Amino acid sequence: MEKVRKKTIDAATEKLLVAAAKQGIDLSWDRYESEVPLCGFGRLSLCCNICSQGPCRINPFAEKDEPTICGRTRENVVAANFLRLISDGTASIIKMAGDSDKLPAVIKERVVDKELLPGPASQELVKAIGLYTEGVAVTEDYFQAAARLALAGYASLAASSVGSGIYEVEAGVG
Repeated sequence: MEKVRKKTIDAATEKLLVAAAKQGIDLSWDRYESEVPLCGFGRLSLCCNICSQGPCRINPFAEKDEPTICGRTRENVVAANFLRLISDGTASIIKMAGDSDKLPAVIKERVVDKELLPGPASQELVKAIGLYTEGVAVTEDYFQAAARLALAGYASLAASSVGSGIYEVEAGVG
């Protein structure tokens, strides 16, 4: 139980973790613990598996900068690894942005066409996002503008998140 408490401070999540353990469900924490101790080279971002000649490991304590098989220096390896992380995050955001163009049509189909507009629910929604003006009817155009504003908010939040493991953009340094 002590290990569960170190994983989360949320009581509901704690119960779910205990239930998952009892059912033998493998969670990310379990997979992480199975990988410990972590590779010291990887933790310093001084290993490279970009080409098929490696993986290469660079000794961070060597007096002389020893290049990888393909000739990268330790600075090149760290820069390439960092660039791959940035590319991963960028690719996942581009993918989300590409999918988000379908959202206004879904909103129209599920909300506008189901005659929830105009009505108290739609007015509450428009009030909640700060677009409500007293005496102005909530029309389909008004609601579509609110949906576009919500999408813009979604895009700005998505842009600040970390990548999800999608390697659609390949980049190399060196």
